[in-house]
Amino acid sequence: MKKILKVLVINFLIFAPILAQNSSGLTFLKIGSGAQNIALGDLGVTSKNISGSYYNPALLIFEETKGAALTHTSQLLDLSTNLLNINFKYWDLDFGFNVNTTSVSDIPVRNIPGEPISTFNANYFSAGIATAFNMAENITFGLGTKFLYENLYRDEASGWGFDFGVIYHSIFDGVSLNASLRNLGSMSELRNEATSLPTDLRIGTEYGISVEEIDSEITLLGGFQKYTSEEDNHFHLGTQIYYKSIIALRFGYVTGYESKSISLGFGVDWEGLAFDYAHIPFDFNLGDSHTISLSYKFN
Repeated sequence: MKKILKVLVINFLIFAPILAQNSSGLTFLKIGSGAQNIALGDLGVTSKNISGSYYNPALLIFEETKGAALTHTSQLLDLSTNLLNINFKYWDLDFGFNVNTTSVSDIPVRNIPGEPISTFNANYFSAGIATAFNMAENITFGLGTKFLYENLYRDEASGWGFDFGVIYHSIFDGVSLNASLRNLGSMSELRNEATSLPTDLRIGTEYGISVEEIDSEITLLGGFQKYTSEEDNHFHLGTQIYYKSIIALRFGYVTGYESKSISLGFGVDWEGLAFDYAHIPFDFNLGDSHTISLSYKFN
């Protein structure tokens, strides 16, 4: 049964973009960055953490996003993703650098039904740089570019993607409205057709509450997300309880997906060094997604 499910997943994630001209491919760009963001429903566009700039480059403007984070995600049988985010200030400008490597291993090669004659890995890669700056008193703008590469058996292609983000600060009582438009761009041909990028629109906000009785901070967030080439709309909700600025418990919920909806996670933060974990259960016996992140904030 597991082998059958793997074949179905591979065909959906990997080979459909080759065969269908209008399909959106490069599915690895849909995978979230940072266990904290993924546990909170994978909205990300409001996240003032090191991995948040992956979703919204305008978040680079905040000092708490400066640092380095390494994230590993394993999901859907043999799909594995590693992400590196490094955010820093140079010449009084804010910059972010990110690298994403994703692979699906041991894909069978067959000439006829039966045992495979060999196997291969499907490999994806992106590397990008972004910056952010204040356009007006209450408006921050961010933009980024990234190089993209995909390799499927004997076929390979490359291209460029572009991300844009904006933050409208302090709409009321410290609440901001955040938005991003990601993965604009194009690829060279992969066999017969160029793969379309999964252009992604996200809008969200969050609100923090201090609860002195339990020495904790509670964060509530929500927002909307849509891949422009798809009909489905996705609404994201998330909440975090941060106890004594050391231990965090997280819960997220997202609509519009048949195979997933909830996410859970926790984090431990000690003097700028943080470990975070996120878990997403999938339906239809597709297994679970596990994400771990290790990050360090620069002083």
